[in-house]
Amino acid sequence: MADYVTLMGAERVSNAGHEMSSAADFMQRAASSMDATMEMHIRRMNEWLDRFENLVERLETATQNAKGPSCTTK
Repeated sequence: MADYVTLMGAERVSNAGHEMSSAADFMQRAASSMDATMEMHIRRMNEWLDRFENLVERLETATQNAKGPSCTTK
């Protein structure tokens, strides 16, 4: 007599477990990919903002220099 009992559908349950594990791995890879993409986006936007701020400062300096010294009398 056999020392074990195989339930009907046990193979399907096992297969479903493997499928869920595979899906979880795929979702983890997708989340990691999105995280890396967002980090790159943030880095590029910060670089753009630094360049923009630099340009604004240069324009302000150029505008002040073009006006010449200011005289204010009270």
